[in-house]
Amino acid sequence: MTPSVTKSRPLFKKMHVAWFVVLTFITGLIYYPIWFLRRRKAFNALQSVKKLGSGWLIYAIIAFSLNLLLSNEPEASEGAGTLATIALIGLMFQAFRVRRILEDHLMAVSGRDVELSGVATFFFGAYYLQHKLNTFQGMFGATADVPPPLPQQAAVFSPAAPTPTPKEREKEILRLAQRKGGRLTVLEVAAETSVTLEEAEQMLNDMSVRGHVGMQVADDGAMIYEFYGLGGKPTLETNAAPLPSEPERKTPKQASASPGVMQKTQANGLVFELLACTQHNGQLGLACAITSPGADCELILGAARLFDAAGNEYRMKEVQVANKPPKDKVQHLFVEGVRVSAAFSFADLPSLETIPLFEFLCRDVASGKNFKVAFRQIAVSKTA
Repeated sequence: MTPSVTKSRPLFKKMHVAWFVVLTFITGLIYYPIWFLRRRKAFNALQSVKKLGSGWLIYAIIAFSLNLLLSNEPEASEGAGTLATIALIGLMFQAFRVRRILEDHLMAVSGRDVELSGVATFFFGAYYLQHKLNTFQGMFGATADVPPPLPQQAAVFSPAAPTPTPKEREKEILRLAQRKGGRLTVLEVAAETSVTLEEAEQMLNDMSVRGHVGMQVADDGAMIYEFYGLGGKPTLETNAAPLPSEPERKTPKQASASPGVMQKTQANGLVFELLACTQHNGQLGLACAITSPGADCELILGAARLFDAAGNEYRMKEVQVANKPPKDKVQHLFVEGVRVSAAFSFADLPSLETIPLFEFLCRDVASGKNFKVAFRQIAVSKTA
């Protein structure tokens, strides 16, 4: 007897948008909040700090149900209609919350700043979101359909191979890095080891936070991880311990910085300086300076994040460049030779002493190229 095989299915099933519209109208709008509720668990499993609650969705189902049941009662229909209108407004806010969740996840998976249309979300709501779920289905992962345990005769089959431990997986990655000259991409790790794509990204980021691995953006936008001691050459100081099974190595020297500059690095022909990192209660700010020494360069800045010593990730609240108002994303022309200030703000953070990794995403408007800028081992100053 052949044993059952574990199958995987997409986290979000494809659904024709026209069929979604039909279901909404034939159920008197009741299916619309049900669409959110059925996918809520999957939305909350994505890589985003935002989560979708169930309160508004349950309220909307009740409000639409009452509106449908009382439609022939003149005295009660007006009140039920008001409740339904409030529910529609609440569902619009839920649609924008899901839009943010999808953007955060797509950025985390692709390493690029992915923006979904706010206008389309406002006018078409969940219909537009379903269209995007269909479009990006392969980037949301999959869930496993695990078969029930086999009966006792299954004991005649050979026992399954034990699942590799995290240390064994890390050794696999290190062996692959040695063969590849100390430079790897997430896809290479997933293709040539037993580590999945999601695990590869998580493990490489963990190694980066611990200071074993540096990150560099290739010309095609792909993220390359450089293993120190195996060929990779860091540009900033790191206090990480040596890689497992590798000989002790000397701590590389930090790039020279001007007085008042904590760290300094270069990316895409521009100079990025970290000037200060201060925290007051749960609010944290990082002050930077950006200079384009060669020519005028227009950039879009955003999608910043930082990691604490425990590996927890925190997303930026807003960024302010020069005298422009703070936003979650800012476009600015960096004039040749002019040093421009950029301030990144984070909210609701625990008390931090150091930040192992702070990075933000930039897009060159002229070329469309995306690249990341990263600073490591940042000391946090406290303000009263």
